[in-house]
Amino acid sequence: MIGIIGGGISGLATAYYLQKKGVPYTLLELSSRAGGVIASKKDQGHLLELGPNSLLCNQNTLTLLRELDLDRETITPEEVSKHRYIFKNGAYQALPSSPPALLSNNFFSFSTKMKILFEFFHRSKGQAGETVADFFQRHFGKEVVENAVNPFISGIYAGDPAQLLMEKTFPSLLAFEAKYGSVLKGFIKNAKTTERKVAVSFTEGMQTLPYKLASVLEHIEYNCKVSRIEANEGGFRVSTEKGSFAFDQIVLSLPARATANILNELHPDFAESLMQLHYPPMAVVHSVFERDAVGHPLNGFGGLNPKTSGLFLAGSIWSSSLFRNRTADDKVLITSFVGGVQYEKNAQLGEDEIRANVTRELQNCYQISAAPIYQHFTFWPKAIPQYDQRILPVETKLPQLAKQGIHVCANWYGGVSIADCIDKGATLANTLSPQIHPHEV
Repeated sequence: MIGIIGGGISGLATAYYLQKKGVPYTLLELSSRAGGVIASKKDQGHLLELGPNSLLCNQNTLTLLRELDLDRETITPEEVSKHRYIFKNGAYQALPSSPPALLSNNFFSFSTKMKILFEFFHRSKGQAGETVADFFQRHFGKEVVENAVNPFISGIYAGDPAQLLMEKTFPSLLAFEAKYGSVLKGFIKNAKTTERKVAVSFTEGMQTLPYKLASVLEHIEYNCKVSRIEANEGGFRVSTEKGSFAFDQIVLSLPARATANILNELHPDFAESLMQLHYPPMAVVHSVFERDAVGHPLNGFGGLNPKTSGLFLAGSIWSSSLFRNRTADDKVLITSFVGGVQYEKNAQLGEDEIRANVTRELQNCYQISAAPIYQHFTFWPKAIPQYDQRILPVETKLPQLAKQGIHVCANWYGGVSIADCIDKGATLANTLSPQIHPHEV
């Protein structure tokens, strides 16, 4: 019997793939709902994503959606969402997305354009432990790091490229460098074989996926707080508010701090390393305006802000431009992000002050002539785990834990995206299946 602790997407995926293989399991979830940080809300005619806004699907994830009969509920982004905007020189400018656009666009200086084009002949290699910022600066120059890499890392990972480790954040790009010297050459050489990913959401919001997964699982215990894990000759005894459970092996699908708390007695050194992992705070503010009051066309995915811009926000997603059913046709919905590693102090302000700053900055940056007709505030005190130097001592201890029957499937190890977590669940289920006797058929 496998015990899965945590009902976010990682735990749900692990349970789903174990169930497909007929392996006995029980999933223990602290709250009354599945999904963890994947949460959607319908309010006054607006569809809000309180956590992740979309799902970038690989083939494995697309197969999962088909198996769950979610095809008819799946929606793809509007064509205009292919455009990405970065705040530069006092306005949002489109980031060049092709070689012709790079040459004709004034986003980058001439010298940076040449450095990007000649990266094809790049040969130098970095050292172990290189950061994302160092890697991209070696290949493309400081301007690319400041005006492209920095805002994207802040927007996607809530992180700082000067702290995130390249080997943990973009291992595929390191592999390109190792084989070809050049990142661009790696993309070109692998264009035909690289798996194309598709961005999707759902008509009722992102929480459709975890809710559907939970609905097909046969063994979930909700409102089940785990207080202690004890090892014994037969495996593990897990103590909860609903009583104790006996398991042969354990899968931990919890945030790092929660994992540390329940492992503190069994593995105090590992728990101490886990406690060091950094989760910056993030406030998410949804603002709805009358379309006629917004001067900016909002013709893209959203706008990201480099740290050098001095703006309050890390960036915003133009939600009503991304997916059609987010608000009424004569309204616009903008989802703004305050916080992350580079904007941590901003997220620590009071709610009223954050709301006021968000409104003011949106009005200035998007030429909005009126106040929002609706606003919603969500605060995540610990948003996205950071793959910086603090992850290294954690990783070194995981193989020994696995030998003892304690496994990890969580977003603080091996990838933070939803697709990463689904893949990790599938891989772990394949690893565990031969070790556990399946149900009798």
